[in-house]
Parts: sequence; C-alpha cells; structure tokens
Amino acid sequence: MPPFKIYGTTHFAALGVTAVLWLVMWLLVHWKRPWHRSLEITLAVILLSQWIVRLVLAWWLGYYNPATALPLHLCDVVSILGGLALLTRRQTLIELTYFWGMAGTLNGLITPNLSFDFPHPEFFGFFALHSGVVVAALHMTIAWKRGPKIGGVWRAFCWIQVYLVVVGLFNILTHTNYGFFCERPENPSILDSLPAPPWHLLILEPLGLLLFFIFYLPFHRRSSQLKE
Repeated sequence: MPPFKIYGTTHFAALGVTAVLWLVMWLLVHWKRPWHRSLEITLAVILLSQWIVRLVLAWWLGYYNPATALPLHLCDVVSILGGLALLTRRQTLIELTYFWGMAGTLNGLITPNLSFDFPHPEFFGFFALHSGVVVAALHMTIAWKRGPKIGGVWRAFCWIQVYLVVVGLFNILTHTNYGFFCERPENPSILDSLPAPPWHLLILEPLGLLLFFIFYLPFHRRSSQLKE
C-alpha cells in the first residue's frame, strides 16, 4: 500500500468530503429538518468511539504501538470534548471544541501526520477524528448559533495549560511523545518552522492565544451587529 501523500488525490478528496458533510449538516438545521439531530448524534458517537475502534483495528492488523495507544494527543482530547458537546450542548464544551479544534485539529487536517493512504483503516480513522472535530466545531458555533464569548478565549487558554502540564508530565514519566512535546511529527507540519521541541512551546503558547482571538473575531463582530 503506498504511503499517504499530503495534498495528493486522497487528501483533497477527504477535505472535500469534510466540506460537504459540514454543508449538509448546516442545511439540515437551516431547513429545520427533524432528523438533523440524528446526524449530530451519529457524529458524536463517531467522535467518542473512534479512538477505541482505531486501537482495536491497530492491534488486529498488526500496527499497534503502545507508545501512541492512549488518547492523549490534543486532537484525541478535542474529539472527546466535541462528542460530549454535541450531546450535551454545554457552552464551555462547545467553546473548547471550537478553539482547540480550529487552532489545532484543523492544522492536523491540512497537514496530516498519517503514514497509511486510502483504503487503509487508519486513513479512515484519522479523518473521522480530524474532519469530525472541525465539522462539529463549525456546526455548533454556526448552525446552532452558539458562538464563543470573549471569556471563552481565556477559558480555552487556561484549560490548555492544564493539558500541557498533565501530558507533559506523563511524557516525562513514560518516555512518550504525546502532543509532540518531545519530537516533531514525521510528516511536514507547522512545527518544522519552529525551534526543536520542547522549546517550540515558547512560540506555540502565544501563537495559540493569538489564533484563539482570531477565531473569536467573526463572532465578536456578529455580537456587535446584533447589539446595534
């Protein structure tokens, strides 16, 4: 099976499916179709279960790696948050999914750290996670009109500090590389233009906060227009 090629045919096809899925979900809400909730719940189940399915398939097909088996990468955490947000509609979960998903998981969708190409199960698992998170983040904030508040920027930034500390300590104790704190991803990514890990965090921290504010701006303008 050929290795995955960034910006190859299968990559663009996956991005196209992602865009179509988001558009369909938005239209179902916009047209007030009664079964749009069923699609939202289906997406939530996929986001909550994808890690277990991927783990079982990796073990069954022989590419299981205990050093990467736990759902501790940021995208794995956001996948769980996104699934819970779709089910509970809690604003804090929506905001975390939006900010972390758009500032982090979207980058993974654009520059995938993926070794196996279509039709390998890991290809489907990777895009089920990353595409699912991005679709969920956009759907909840746009179709549901549950855009983040300015306080959500700071909540997202504070909670990601908790993630950094917990996962960073876990990496030190277990000699793993969750969150890519210790080594860069194998495939090209934004981390290639930053200092070597873990010093890249000194730039990622303010950059992440800046991205949170940038992704908040469209909703700030909408709030201002509504007040006027």
